[in-house]
Amino acid sequence: MDEIITMTAKETAKYLGICYVKLLSLAAAGEIPHFKINSFYYFRRDVFNTWFELKQNNHGNDSEVATLLKEMYPWIKIK
Repeated sequence: MDEIITMTAKETAKYLGICYVKLLSLAAAGEIPHFKINSFYYFRRDVFNTWFELKQNNHGNDSEVATLLKEMYPWIKIK
């Protein structure tokens, strides 16, 4: 199991290699796994690693991946 590392939006954008504004847009749309505290978005590295693995194993079926991810991490937000 991966170490639990919580990342800010800026740290996550760097980790994923995408623009910070794009990351916030994806999170607001529920397209990537995240959680919010007050108005701040946070992300967990272990959740991202699981998400990537599920997307590979399910050939990108976003609905099925989201369902599996929510079962594993019920507090996570994703469509």
